[in-house]
Amino acid sequence: MFRTGVLATLCFALALAAATGSSAAQETDDFGLGLILGDPTGVSGKYMLSPDMAVDGAIGFGIIGGDHLHIHSDLLWQFDILHGPAGSLDIYLGVGPTLAINRGKTDLMLGARGPVGISFLFRRVPLDIFLELALGLFIVEEVDLDLDAAIGIRYWF
Repeated sequence: MFRTGVLATLCFALALAAATGSSAAQETDDFGLGLILGDPTGVSGKYMLSPDMAVDGAIGFGIIGGDHLHIHSDLLWQFDILHGPAGSLDIYLGVGPTLAINRGKTDLMLGARGPVGISFLFRRVPLDIFLELALGLFIVEEVDLDLDAAIGIRYWF
């Protein structure tokens, strides 16, 4: 029952992200949508607000250290560190809310997270790959520290 509801939520979020991002982003390549693997494992999206600021988010399952639905969104500050013929390399840091719902329980955990990551945007194809670590602090339901680690890929529209 839990997985069916989560799958429906995941599909709805993916459809909503594609619908809201596609109209403006197709002309400017400002919206990326793809997969994230690790904690969480699911769907990742990113919208560029400016060359050095973005909003990203993910919805998926936290499979490292537990089995839970994981949702987060972050405001990111990006810093260019290398431009080359193959693409550009950026580091980023951010802050944003996080939510976890534990499987088989009614625990709803709410908190904040601070991601630090590195991303490579390919010049010839509209793809980026990223590696991210995020320290989280849950404050609702129970006080708990959390460390997320993930790798991902996004297609830019």
